[in-house]
Amino acid sequence: MGSRIVYNEELKKLNQDVLAMGSGIEKAIDKTATAVKTLDRQQAKELIVGDDVFDRMERSIEKYCIDLVIKQAPLASDWRRIASIMRIVSDLERIADHCSDISVYVLKLAEKSAVAPPKHFEQMFSVMKSMVKDTIAAFVSLDMQAVSDIIARDDTVDQLFENNIQDLIDNMKQHPEWIEQSVFYLFINKYIERMSDHSVNVAKWLPYIASGEYTI
Repeated sequence: MGSRIVYNEELKKLNQDVLAMGSGIEKAIDKTATAVKTLDRQQAKELIVGDDVFDRMERSIEKYCIDLVIKQAPLASDWRRIASIMRIVSDLERIADHCSDISVYVLKLAEKSAVAPPKHFEQMFSVMKSMVKDTIAAFVSLDMQAVSDIIARDDTVDQLFENNIQDLIDNMKQHPEWIEQSVFYLFINKYIERMSDHSVNVAKWLPYIASGEYTI
């Protein structure tokens, strides 16, 4: 097999590895949303333990990228993709970290008397997950309109974040006995918002892959 054919196969594998990581994170987000809704201890524990899988994926992909650069002479477009992937998988791994972070607070909440989460949690999870899902799809298609839509949706998550904070403040004022649980939900609220931010970070690398342009 010629060296260029081998190189193209290596690039294909690299893309597939990123997609596999993204798909796994989408599933982790679903499980995290369910764990928050049901305060499922077992699911929360599985998410915490499962975070190691994404750590290994990140390290494996980064090493693969470095090996490709060392062994091959990437074209400009290939180099942009390889360099971008090294940044993209870092943000994807942080999203996975936040699934684990949220699960820690699920375990804490499960030990306390039940308090309903802020009313915008489910919508916030849903919008954030759609951003992650569409970002992974846009990584394949390099659809710049999709990138714009993903970035715009971050404003929706930010507004829901603020709404949830106000709900939790109101709850703490009206029910001082709920303060501890409300603080736990505040942390979860922030982690969801950060997951949205990381999705935007990934999306912003896609124009660079496509044309060399990067929007800060």
